[in-house]
Amino acid sequence: MEPGSTSKIILPYEGQVIDKAIAYKIKKDQNTIQFFNVSGRNDHHRRPRSIGGTSQKNNLYRNAPKTKHILWHVLFGTLNVHQIADEINRNKYFGSKMIYVEQIGNLDIVLKEGQYGCKNIEKLKHVFEFMFRDGRTHKQRLDTINHLWLDPDFILVL
Repeated sequence: MEPGSTSKIILPYEGQVIDKAIAYKIKKDQNTIQFFNVSGRNDHHRRPRSIGGTSQKNNLYRNAPKTKHILWHVLFGTLNVHQIADEINRNKYFGSKMIYVEQIGNLDIVLKEGQYGCKNIEKLKHVFEFMFRDGRTHKQRLDTINHLWLDPDFILVL
């Protein structure tokens, strides 16, 4: 293997995942999810810069694990909070429960629309389950989304 290259692990698309693997790229032409071993950490802009987010402290999830950072963008691209809520509801990530957006910060904010990540719903459900596998309940998963990943001026509620 060449220096700097990343080892690939391709798993059957049956929801099987291994802890050290992360979803880096979803292959659209096969019934597989391609996983890469990625280590390290970086900063996640909770409101993406491409839709008006800044690098101010309250908008950053500092030292986010790269694995989960990449997964977040596979799931939600650079969507704004309303688009994220729509995706969660459309893909039924919380079963039949509906997610709503509640504004808690700057009331004058105008949100641009962001770009979508992957659009294959079946594959996305497995990525969502992998990313939030530590959250045992809907509330725990929402708390993680609200406090680490989501635009700090909003929260998602059941």
